[in-house]
Amino acid sequence: MDLVLNARLAMLRSSLMTVQAAVSHLKETRRPSAVLTGFEDEVKRLSAAIDEAVRLLREQKLDLEALRVVNRLEEAPLAKNPNEIVGPQLVSLGTSVDNDLREDVQERLGELTAIEEKLVRADKGSDAQLADEAWRDFARATERCEGVFAEYVDLVRGVVLRDAGLDRDLCRIADELVRIWGRFRNYEWQSFTIPASRERNGMSAARLIRLGFPEWSVWSLALTAYEFGHVFAAQHNRMLEIARVSSQDGRVEESAVRCWIADSFATAVMGPAYVCAAMLLRASPSIAGDHARVEVMLRSLDTLDENGEHETERDRLRNAWEEAASHAPHADVTPVADLIDSVVSEVSGLVREPFTPSAWGRAVAWGDKLGENLSDPDTDMPKRLAEQLAPEDDLRILLVAAWYARLGLSNAEQPRPGKGEVHQDRVRRLAERTRLTCVERIDSISPTAATSGISQPPRWGDSGPPSGGPSGPDKPPPPTPRDTE
Repeated sequence: MDLVLNARLAMLRSSLMTVQAAVSHLKETRRPSAVLTGFEDEVKRLSAAIDEAVRLLREQKLDLEALRVVNRLEEAPLAKNPNEIVGPQLVSLGTSVDNDLREDVQERLGELTAIEEKLVRADKGSDAQLADEAWRDFARATERCEGVFAEYVDLVRGVVLRDAGLDRDLCRIADELVRIWGRFRNYEWQSFTIPASRERNGMSAARLIRLGFPEWSVWSLALTAYEFGHVFAAQHNRMLEIARVSSQDGRVEESAVRCWIADSFATAVMGPAYVCAAMLLRASPSIAGDHARVEVMLRSLDTLDENGEHETERDRLRNAWEEAASHAPHADVTPVADLIDSVVSEVSGLVREPFTPSAWGRAVAWGDKLGENLSDPDTDMPKRLAEQLAPEDDLRILLVAAWYARLGLSNAEQPRPGKGEVHQDRVRRLAERTRLTCVERIDSISPTAATSGISQPPRWGDSGPPSGGPSGPDKPPPPTPRDTE
């Protein structure tokens, strides 16, 4: 018997079963203290109101039966068990997050069982070749298991951060964004967003969207579209074909084409907000591959403005990148313009909820509103701004507007000694005003989701905002592993 391999198989099996059990019981084990504190405060306020009502009713000398009814009312709220009332904020059993992880765990457990059976046969027949094969299978299984474990740790850590309110409603805003464009053909995104140390260049097992550190702010929210773009690249049969064909001549790797697809998708659904976030916060002029990615973004932006109404804005972004690139050493960029054009053309024809030219125009106008009187401490301004949004205006309008306002601040405030802190303070105020306006907008279209100070859950099964919102009330067909085109 191979004691070493058997011990390691047992370790992996035990770890996988730990993940399986933890995910299965996530609903029962999560009782956020912030939610319970809020519940207890509500009970106290309700009890005080009832006490006052009881006093007034007793002064009216009601009959005995009426007093019994009032007394029962007085006792009712305190008889409730908070654990029975407060459900999980983010994850409920039966969502795709749970199912995807469970399925992944089951697949890995099946692989371990096959290795264990192979070891038994090798031991019985003293078959060294079969034992060698079992070790090779174990190496591959270990690598796949590590992916499951990493996903589990990210899930739990992200849930804790959201429950603690450390994301300051940013993940809630991201969830609403993804609901706008998180569908294609027969696929519908039903996971949620988590704060994370970094974004992930690829589709995660639980379809988690990661909001990468250090930029946990409205400026990075558009980057969530890139992570979902990798789901689009991996789940859409046409995109799989495009990635394969585009990499055949050896000029670019298939993985790079998948990144292009994700970039093109993200630009198509988030417009200039994604290009600004990706180009200014993530892309590096010293990395040759990032030059191709930025070119994908800029050409995808061109497709959103075919009439040239926003040529000035587009040229400004292109010039900003070219200026940065002129100061940064980088390897020679392989000519791939023809491949980029092909990818952009394919993606733009398949995006279901693109950021339209008319939305672009409204966002430019909204940039002035968001950037107005940033020194004004008026706390009601975000609510008033949210009320001014037209029914067809979704959160993308605000994020694009915020970037235009930020770029406008950069133009208006030329760098001067001692002025850097003033500029950064205005950028922070702009980000906070945008964040609060987004939250007000979400609460206005989904009033039941509003709970002060607590990051809210996705409402599983909703196809989007109520009727009149950007996605409409109708649910798409049930999701399938991959569309059929």
